[in-house]
Amino acid sequence: MFKYLKDVIEEDKESIGMKAYNCAFMFQKGINVPNGFVLYNEITDDDFSLAEEFMTNKGYFVARSSMGGEDQNEVSFAGKYLTIMNITASKLKNAVRKILNQSGSVTNKAVLVQHFIKSEASGVIFTLNPINGEGMLVNSAFGIGENIVSGIVTPDEYIVFNNTIQSTIKQKAAVYTYVNDEKPGESIILNGCRCRVVIENEGRALLSVYFTDRYKPSLTEEQLLLVKKEVEKIKKLFNKEQDIEFAFYKNKLYTMQSRPITSILTNNKNESILAKKTNNMRTIIGEKVSSGSFIGKAVKIEYGSPIGDTERFNNAVLVIDEFYPEIIYSITKIGAIVTAKGGKLSHAAILCRERSIPCVTGIEEKINYITNGDEIFVDANDGKVILYG
Repeated sequence: MFKYLKDVIEEDKESIGMKAYNCAFMFQKGINVPNGFVLYNEITDDDFSLAEEFMTNKGYFVARSSMGGEDQNEVSFAGKYLTIMNITASKLKNAVRKILNQSGSVTNKAVLVQHFIKSEASGVIFTLNPINGEGMLVNSAFGIGENIVSGIVTPDEYIVFNNTIQSTIKQKAAVYTYVNDEKPGESIILNGCRCRVVIENEGRALLSVYFTDRYKPSLTEEQLLLVKKEVEKIKKLFNKEQDIEFAFYKNKLYTMQSRPITSILTNNKNESILAKKTNNMRTIIGEKVSSGSFIGKAVKIEYGSPIGDTERFNNAVLVIDEFYPEIIYSITKIGAIVTAKGGKLSHAAILCRERSIPCVTGIEEKINYITNGDEIFVDANDGKVILYG
């Protein structure tokens, strides 16, 4: 079946999934959600014809899963299903089939298709800080939202209390985005930040940030206040604390999705395991994204490498540069997780909080201090990693 976002009604909720329903609901209430449609249940050739007619000569689109069970009050299934960006009408059928096939045996399968925003800056906001329940928490970075939710970069962090903002600006060496006609070696400006195209493939590009702009905030104060005003409207619409993804293109704010926050760490000191005392202890400071403590052997793997035998991760500390959500769906008995990059609002961080897995992120180059088999203590209550020599 085919339905425009403007035509979705509450009775469609179960069939089209919460992601698509929430976007349609916000769109109809005047929130600036990219326009589009949903394909669901039995999808016929006539449905594809209507979809392709909507897309023809209207630029690029993004196709996203909206499966039964996604974006619920208790669990998010963050990052589990496919998103395919930068597609045109001619590529729609293939994209939809990939998304449906990857979802496996899930019931009530649907695909949400919307205009693709080539974000200059993107972000995630929790209307209530999931770490301590105080203020709003915003993570943002230049380029597409995948930089944040997939933990590719350690994002800028803003904590908003009423009319005050506390900011922590991170170094930015490289980001991913989508370009127009730029080629490797050419320059591009993202939300005031100067970058150079390093690699470009079908519009998706790796950008190197100019040295002088590497500590430039990804959002201006005016943009932050605009985001704050918009998310307050969204929270009021749903009458619940929300996890919201947003983007800026040409200084215009877009809301990409909204779902309930699934976990808040109101107790920082839950069941802390005491660190051992040795003569050769070394402490690495990172950021806690999920509370708890754990002592175990480090299993260090390269980003994107095959997981292989999952038994080796049981009651161990997974150490990885960037933690992608597929790992947590494949490995169920991880003791703790330590990463070089990533933020509190990445998909991986959300999954760790939902599953009560201690996790410390953002240790950056200090990840090189840890070798495979090291015994380490992860104190995620305080954002520390202790190595025993």
